[in-house]
Amino acid sequence: MDAVLAKAKAHIADLLRKKSELERRIERTESILTKRKEQQEKLDRELQHLLSFEEVYNMFAEGGGHLPGHGFRNRNKKTPGPNTAFLPGSNSEKIEAAAIAVLAESAEPLQIAKLLELVQARGVHVNGKRPRTVLAAVLSRSGKVYYHHPFGWQFVTEVAHPIEDEYARANTPDYPCNAE
Repeated sequence: MDAVLAKAKAHIADLLRKKSELERRIERTESILTKRKEQQEKLDRELQHLLSFEEVYNMFAEGGGHLPGHGFRNRNKKTPGPNTAFLPGSNSEKIEAAAIAVLAESAEPLQIAKLLELVQARGVHVNGKRPRTVLAAVLSRSGKVYYHHPFGWQFVTEVAHPIEDEYARANTPDYPCNAE
């Protein structure tokens, strides 16, 4: 009888060990499931955000216009005149002067790559690992020129700024996103 009792106790201990192992597995599986549900909820929120953006973008695109503020850069609000942003005789001042001379000779706005090529052809060296970025930074500090996307760099006084017209149109009832 003692042998049967010992065998039953061993079998009970084995079953308790298996039960404990299964409980640990279930616990791990539940924590993984909880993490996956959180990830899914996050992706669902992001998807909703992108779908909302797409809907708004399509409303503007159907109207044939840009999103207000999209596609146009805000012009530099500085007034044209003597530039005090650069030290006299500095390389930045030379770069700005050469770029302004190139733009004055050009009949149209210039993209930064073409502008850099023409500035360097005048013998003005633009330092740095990324010369186009350096040239754009120098021109951005100038009150005389600005980047008018997608056309290129041009003088502040050359263009009536289209973003102001776009914002004025956006406040009318017949604008695509305001139409019912």
